[in-house]
Amino acid sequence: MSEVITADTAVRGISTPVRRARVAVSVTFLITGAVVGTWAPRLPAIVDRLGLSPTTLGLALLGPTIGALAGMPIAGAIASRVGSRAVTRIAVVAQCVALVGVALAPSLAVLVAALFVLGVTNGSVEVSMNTQAVSVERAYGRAIMPVFHGVFSVGALLGSAGAAWAASAGWSPTRHFAVAALVLGVLGLACSPLLLVDQGTAQHAPRFARPSTRLIIFGAIGFCCLVCEGATSDWGAVFLNQVRSAPQGLAAAGYAAFSLAMALGRFAGGRVTDRLGPTAIGRIGGTLAALGMAIVLLAPSTIGGLVGFALVGLGLSSVLPNMLSLAGRGDAHSAGLAIAAVSTMSYLGLLAGPPIIGGIAGLVGLTGGLVVVVVLCITVALLSALVDRHRADQ
Repeated sequence: MSEVITADTAVRGISTPVRRARVAVSVTFLITGAVVGTWAPRLPAIVDRLGLSPTTLGLALLGPTIGALAGMPIAGAIASRVGSRAVTRIAVVAQCVALVGVALAPSLAVLVAALFVLGVTNGSVEVSMNTQAVSVERAYGRAIMPVFHGVFSVGALLGSAGAAWAASAGWSPTRHFAVAALVLGVLGLACSPLLLVDQGTAQHAPRFARPSTRLIIFGAIGFCCLVCEGATSDWGAVFLNQVRSAPQGLAAAGYAAFSLAMALGRFAGGRVTDRLGPTAIGRIGGTLAALGMAIVLLAPSTIGGLVGFALVGLGLSSVLPNMLSLAGRGDAHSAGLAIAAVSTMSYLGLLAGPPIIGGIAGLVGLTGGLVVVVVLCITVALLSALVDRHRADQ
């Protein structure tokens, strides 16, 4: 009979099962990042096959975010009752299966539905794997949540690299997604038995609970972070190309600098968090990101813009992972419900960001629109300080 280790007994020492669980959680983050990196770069092929306009594509792309927002609270409620291990084992494979559905969609309506389902499964595994990550982090007794999110970034890079190879090799999205789903699904099935066993709180856990003030602050920080991340990915290259007159290839390097700095920041984030504390990371990171975006907006050269985007990525890299970790360690709710609440509030930033930035840019120009990013990064720093004050008042 295999050894069963629970999150409670794991804290007594870093046993072999706990070390294996860390590997399994890392693989789960890698798979989830790879799923995202697989389907997004193949959208041009799907658009050509279905004959979609930019407007209809924009509407279809609301599906994954809305699906994630729908799946997160449900996954949190289920995880609080049956444990995050069970939810993770199902959701990590389900998102791979849902990936194939996106490639097979014969019409816009089916594509929207397929992307919604993909969003539900992705949101579910986001909550459950972060809940698992909190348990493993607690067992290790040091900050490792940013590292897990760094592994997610690596997965996204691997997925996008695979997508580029598949497209250049002439693979259809159907063939590509089927192979990716098979490889990633088998990998998920192989590693999921190594996850920590957590039984949840069974019937004593509420299906849904009103978030505490502390969780609302965490969610607000996450909201600001994801608006800023989305603004960088959506508008960064456009700004460098249209405002700084950079060639399209060089303009695209802005997001690459942001992504690379974020990945590196996450891998270093655990040790820095152990030394400074998670809320200090929020204060310093928010300030650094605000400075970075200010450099982007004020520097006259493209090189200055690239440096600025790198600072934004570095500053924001560990903020949201640490907020999820703090949420999962709270006492007011079970870890699953708490992480679901913070994740859901954070993901609202992906919905609100484009109309906020785009609306302001339409009125005062793109430079004025991106000033919002500076304001939100400063807000991250201020809210992180508020977390400390709220803790002191309790």
